[in-house]
Amino acid sequence: MQQVIERTAQLIEKRGSGTKKPMNEGPMRKRIRVLVVDDEDTLRRTTALLVKTSGHTPIEARNGLDAIKVLEKEKVDMIITDFNMPLMDGEELIIRIKKMDPSIPIAVVTATEDRDVIPRLLSIGACTVIKKPFSFEDIKEVIERNI
Repeated sequence: MQQVIERTAQLIEKRGSGTKKPMNEGPMRKRIRVLVVDDEDTLRRTTALLVKTSGHTPIEARNGLDAIKVLEKEKVDMIITDFNMPLMDGEELIIRIKKMDPSIPIAVVTATEDRDVIPRLLSIGACTVIKKPFSFEDIKEVIERNI
């Protein structure tokens, strides 16, 4: 799995270094700032590259506590966070963010098979839950739906 993620990141980087315009350029497109929160470096960087390839600005945080620090200093338009992280998991992060700014859309990425988790995350304010492994299209779609 790690090799697949790293290869995907390499392909995205190579694709992004060309002369093509970002996918969201055009008269009706809005460039947004997306906070990507994940304790796994490779997955966080890959997700940030997917956000960037979609034509948006990624901001990275290693865990929920770092994400809160970022939000205290910077405005973001959307958050994509992992569910299972040390220090503060995705569920606690959603609760804290919704107290700070209930209007920020939060997408949660998870590999959990616990069927109770997804409805619980949606009930506390997640706009969507993305199952791992996810694709470029999954990330692009969730951003487009929440602009």
